[in-house]
Amino acid sequence: NSSFLSLPGVDSISDENTRETKIDINCLYLNGRFTTQVTFSTREFEEKSIRQFLSYFQSALVSLIRHCAEIRKTN
Repeated sequence: NSSFLSLPGVDSISDENTRETKIDINCLYLNGRFTTQVTFSTREFEEKSIRQFLSYFQSALVSLIRHCAEIRKTN
């Protein structure tokens, strides 16, 4: 059994809930807002490590969006 934590909102997932993966990343763009939810095993990852990963992930997404926006402007 593993313990799971969700970010943002830090929702615990029951130990009885089985998962196929140690980390889930879900992104959604709805009504002009982009959200990311990460659920991860607290036995496999520290929250600090996940938050650091999310910071890098966010930076990469911003770079990708800017790149795509520039391509769109030139076409």
